[in-house]
Amino acid sequence: MLTNTSGDASHYEWHFPDGTISMDESPVYVINEKERDGNLSIQLIAFSKNRKKMHLATQTIHVAPAYGKLQFWVPDVGQGYAMPDNAYARVVIKGVEGGWGIFVKKSSAPDCSYSGLLEQSGIFYLACGFYYWQADSIQDNFNWYNTPQWSGTVEVRKDVCTTVKLY
Repeated sequence: MLTNTSGDASHYEWHFPDGTISMDESPVYVINEKERDGNLSIQLIAFSKNRKKMHLATQTIHVAPAYGKLQFWVPDVGQGYAMPDNAYARVVIKGVEGGWGIFVKKSSAPDCSYSGLLEQSGIFYLACGFYYWQADSIQDNFNWYNTPQWSGTVEVRKDVCTTVKLY
């Protein structure tokens, strides 16, 4: 909600970054998906009763994207598909620079609080949104298999640990 502090005004025009205009005194504006990262300018034009006087005010605000955690994991042997003890996996997330990680082998879903090396945790810190991912496995530290064995789309939500079980 925007708070109007204009004095001696009776007509208002709020101009928003998406091109919409509101005539409400103190309107509510919801930032759309495309505006969730960067600077936004909002203009208010306040008019006197007879509309002979006007005042223009512009306010620029910075909107930081919301982040969440995403972690990939594979169950230990005995819980459906499991990779051998010496095997690891690589996860590639479309549109994420350097978007890969090695997932954690666990007997149950992890909680994004891995205490080892972050680059071996399979945890990604990402802006909220939907991501397409692919994962493949290796048999040892030298031979990567490039054919995706798993893929899908996942939603990262604000301040939430989302886990993806690969099996």
